[in-house]
Amino acid sequence: MPKIIQTFWSGNQSADTYLFNTGGWLSAEYHWMSWALSCLQIRQFYPTLELVTDAVGETFFKNTLALPYTNIVPALDILNHYDKRLWALAKIYSYSLQEEPFIHIDSDVFIWRKFDNNFEQAELIAQNLEISFPFYQAPLRAIQQFFNDVPFCMVTELEKEINIYSCNMGVIGGKNLAIFQEFKELAFSCIDVNEINFPKVEMKHLNICFEQFLFYALSKSKGIGIKYLIEKEFDPTYPNYADFHEIPHQTWYIHAMAEYKQKPEVCHHLARRLRKDFPDYYYRIIDLCLNQGIKLGWQCYPLSGLNEQWKTFYEKDKSAYQTVEQLYSQSTKNLLETKLHFSTDCQIEEIEYPEYGQIVYYPDITKISFASQTLDSLNMVLLDAFQEYISINQAIQIAKPYFDVSEIAENPIVFQSLILSRVKDWLFLGVLEENYLAP
Repeated sequence: MPKIIQTFWSGNQSADTYLFNTGGWLSAEYHWMSWALSCLQIRQFYPTLELVTDAVGETFFKNTLALPYTNIVPALDILNHYDKRLWALAKIYSYSLQEEPFIHIDSDVFIWRKFDNNFEQAELIAQNLEISFPFYQAPLRAIQQFFNDVPFCMVTELEKEINIYSCNMGVIGGKNLAIFQEFKELAFSCIDVNEINFPKVEMKHLNICFEQFLFYALSKSKGIGIKYLIEKEFDPTYPNYADFHEIPHQTWYIHAMAEYKQKPEVCHHLARRLRKDFPDYYYRIIDLCLNQGIKLGWQCYPLSGLNEQWKTFYEKDKSAYQTVEQLYSQSTKNLLETKLHFSTDCQIEEIEYPEYGQIVYYPDITKISFASQTLDSLNMVLLDAFQEYISINQAIQIAKPYFDVSEIAENPIVFQSLILSRVKDWLFLGVLEENYLAP
């Protein structure tokens, strides 16, 4: 079994300062919840997990967050003279420290099962191949134009003037340790020589060039194949790879990359998942943020400040997440037989102008106010059907006549899946409920 590692580098910031760092997430608590959930999920499937970090990280993760790392290696203070925006350097340095086969997993990656043996035992591994993703083009052109002593393997790839190949390194590792030593030497040499040229390159995407593009180019130059966790071709937006609402039964792997961290629904699912599965760590992070005066994304804390109505809504929000997981872990047959109803906490308003429609209002515990959504035709039919206490299958039968019967007949499973997905969304929001005392 390979060694599992993660990397945290504070960028030579003090602990008090770094606590406020969002790590690209909507707010700081999601950053630390991401670290917690990633670590805790790895430990569900692997007995050991090492954190390579600096002095700030050692204290923070060991004493403050108290995450269950089996070993913490404070080796990254050696990087503190580098620009803190060069976060990929810390990861590359961590790879080079390894003396046995390893898998490095980013803190925005979450797993709900072990990796396959053939993946764990491969010479080199990565998450997936990237082909001509647009965000490489500008920084690589700038590197060609302005950088000195660019690694030869990068130059070779760039001179092909065809597709740009790279690999996503949300997960990276393998048995070939020598290549990671060379990788580190090439990356650091390129950065050291070209520090004066950084203003000419967009820093946001410079990291992926000397990490992901360079690693692919180096492995290609040596004729060493990379085993990919996900072997299909990817859309650059990585659709469906932050679908927290589909875990753990429909999806086992999440990588909340880039813009996903700024999506409220992703952040809220992350928080609810940690709260459900690891409540001690969840509330530790909430208390930490409150005590440090960090503005929270969820305005319901401290809970003592809520009135009785919103305390009730908070408890319902907690139970809704549990309900969804229990319901969607069943067989499809049993799920379809589940009876649901429209929540009495919610309200539907009809609108006439500029055209007829409906808006649903529901309690949003994150903002301590009622949120609203304008309903499309399918949701109007569904929520109207669930005014009665009926099964999901009954709601599907009610909805069918409103849509193209021939299309439904051709793809009944697709239509059923669409309904089940909508029902799940409304259950998460508390608009639909299972527990109901029928008259």
